[in-house]
Amino acid sequence: MSRFRIRHLLREKSARSKKHFTAKDICEAIGLSAELVEQLLSGGECCLSAGDTDKLRTYFGCTSDDLIEQTKRVRFDLKAAFPSTDDLAVAVIRLLAAANDVNYLRGLCLDLENVKRQGFSQEILNCEKNHIHLLMIGCLREGIRVFRDLFRCGEWSRFENELDKEGKEKIQELRKYSDAPDSIYNTWLCNLRDFAAFHYFPKHYKKALENIKQNEGQMLVGPTIAETRFLVADDVREEIFRGQINFDDPSEAERGKTVYDAVHALVMFSSSVLIAYLEYRNISYSVEDV
Repeated sequence: MSRFRIRHLLREKSARSKKHFTAKDICEAIGLSAELVEQLLSGGECCLSAGDTDKLRTYFGCTSDDLIEQTKRVRFDLKAAFPSTDDLAVAVIRLLAAANDVNYLRGLCLDLENVKRQGFSQEILNCEKNHIHLLMIGCLREGIRVFRDLFRCGEWSRFENELDKEGKEKIQELRKYSDAPDSIYNTWLCNLRDFAAFHYFPKHYKKALENIKQNEGQMLVGPTIAETRFLVADDVREEIFRGQINFDDPSEAERGKTVYDAVHALVMFSSSVLIAYLEYRNISYSVEDV
C-alpha cells in the first residue's frame, strides 16, 4: 500500500499544458475507475498493479519516485543547529523561510490557474484574484536576495563544498535568475515588487491616475467589512501593471514560467542546503517516515 502524489502531479501537468486536467481525464486516459482515482487524489493509501503504475508514470511523464509519496521527517536540535550569533545559521534559516513561502504560494497560484484556465500574466492582470501571485513575486525576489546573501558569509566557500551534486547545480541555475543585469531578479521581479506587489509609492499611483482611460470608479459594499472591495483601486493598479507587463505579448507567459522555475530551483537548493548545513556543523539528526 502506498500514497501517490496524484493531486500534485495533476496540478503540474495542467500548468505545463495550459489546460485544465481533471480526475475524469485520468480515468479516460488510462482506464482507472472513478472511485480509485478519487482515492488517489485524496492522498489515501492505495494498492496499484505494476501495469496501472506504469500507466500513471506515462500519463504524467514522471519516474516512480515522483509518483509515490515518500515524505520523511528530519529531527535535530534547533538551538544547537541555529545559534543566533552565527551569521551562516541566520542566512540558512532565512533561506528556508523564503523557500517555505514561495513553495506554498506557487502551489496556490497553480491551483488558481488550473481552475480558471488562465496563464500567469492574465492572473496578474485580474486584480481581484492576483494577490497570491503578487505575494509569490515579492517573496521570490526576497528569497533570491537571501540566496545572494549566502555568498557574503565568511564560511560560504568552505560550506559550499558540503553541498550535494543537485545543490551545486541549483546554484548555477539560481545565478541565471539573479546575477545578470537583465535577470528577473534585477528587472521584472524587482519592478513588479516595487511598483505594485509590496509597495504603494505615490509616484506610481500618480502616473497611473494620469494615464488611466477609464472614467467610472466602483466599490463593492458587502454585508461585512471582510466582503467590501475597492474596485477603483484594482483598476488603477492594473494601469500600473500595464507599465511593466505587455499583456498582448505571448512571451510574457514565458516570464511566468521562469518565475515558477526559479521557485522550484530555490526550494530544491534549500533542501540541499539544510542537510549539508547540519553535517557541516556536525549536528546529529534522525530521519523517519511520516
